[in-house]
Amino acid sequence: MAGLGLPEILFVLVAWVVPAVAFFFLIYWAVRLAIRHEGNRALNARETRITDARDV
Repeated sequence: MAGLGLPEILFVLVAWVVPAVAFFFLIYWAVRLAIRHEGNRALNARETRITDARDV
């Protein structure tokens, strides 16, 4: 059984590792953006309720 040579290692690195890392960061960014958006939405809803209560 022959060991992996440099060309095989580079192929695996380029074909699998780089896209996997890029996909991970894409998902990470999307989740962070969604969490930030939900936090802002909850804050705006809370401020709207406070303002509505004062207007009545």
